Amino acid sequence: MKRYYIIDSTLREGQQNSICNFTLNQKQDFLILLDKFGIEYAELINPNSSDIAFKEYKSLVQLKKDLGLGIKLIAHIRNHTSDIEKALQCNIDGIILSSHLNCNNKSIDEIIQHSVKNLDYIKKINPDIEIIFSTEDSFRTDPNILCKLFLAIEDYVDRIGITDTVGIATHYDIEDTLDIIQNTTRSELDIECHFHNDSSCAVSNAYIALLNGCTHINTCVLGIGERNGITDLSGLISRIYTTYPNTLKKYNLYILKTLDVFVSTVLGINLPINNCITGPCSFYQGVLSTCIVIKPEDFGLSEKIFIFSHIMDYNSLKFFLQNNLSNIRLSDDYVEKLCDTIKMDLVQDNSLLYKLNNDPEYAKSYILKYIS
Repeated sequence: MKRYYIIDSTLREGQQNSICNFTLNQKQDFLILLDKFGIEYAELINPNSSDIAFKEYKSLVQLKKDLGLGIKLIAHIRNHTSDIEKALQCNIDGIILSSHLNCNNKSIDEIIQHSVKNLDYIKKINPDIEIIFSTEDSFRTDPNILCKLFLAIEDYVDRIGITDTVGIATHYDIEDTLDIIQNTTRSELDIECHFHNDSSCAVSNAYIALLNGCTHINTCVLGIGERNGITDLSGLISRIYTTYPNTLKKYNLYILKTLDVFVSTVLGINLPINNCITGPCSFYQGVLSTCIVIKPEDFGLSEKIFIFSHIMDYNSLKFFLQNNLSNIRLSDDYVEKLCDTIKMDLVQDNSLLYKLNNDPEYAKSYILKYIS
């Protein structure tokens, strides 16, 4: 895997989720958390979308300056003059010009002419600003058209972007498209990728892209975004961890759980039970199980033993007794009968499962009730 950078889009793509609505204070707190984690970029909504958005941009830029944050702030805008003018007033670190080639009444030559004019203007106004040109719905666009555009603008941009807007790309599409682009444009040109999760492939597609030359990948905390969202930050981190863990040393992985909890709190939902790394069940496993590849301590978390269930066995209960009620001696026959009794209780009361596995003191008093 080559060098790569993460662009968090929670404050842009994430805001397009139907239940997400960060306040300015929440955006500020979230930006600080991203910076503590070590995320390199934060993508923000179009400052030309409203007066409120423009004022919030100013506030976030000022926050970065006041606190000396290292994270770069990027404005995601349309390839329109009015958007460009507004973005340049915000003193941001970078601009993403987004263009949908398939929903444009102009020919590719007209789009190129218009794009070059806008890109040249940005460079003249602010030579130091980072410029990205991204195409929407890239995997349903003729790759020859993409390459013609990228080849025409490559001297005006710091990187180009391709977007799986509808979430249909396969790993074959990604490999082929990146290969064609890299063989057409100059070799040092960076490539940014953005994958939607409509077919539940955003994390795997992002990983495939990184393995095939992508240098910048878009993520959202909890994977939120329009419709089914985009690449989940925790999911991508877990995928990279299992294959290229050394590349994650630049990030403060202890902050990952804090980020997920922060966003779930803003949304008013619980963390999904199957969320990678940070989910409430991520590091629960049975007494005799060794099926774990991600070390929870690398994320400031700890492994937990899952004891009680409808299919628990004698050994699981014996393990619990030895570690929590070691002063009590019970025969193996008694432990087996007690195990059967507990399973019957679990069948009759579904809420008991959570209490027993998440509150050791409750579990001890529950068992002592039967022993006494």
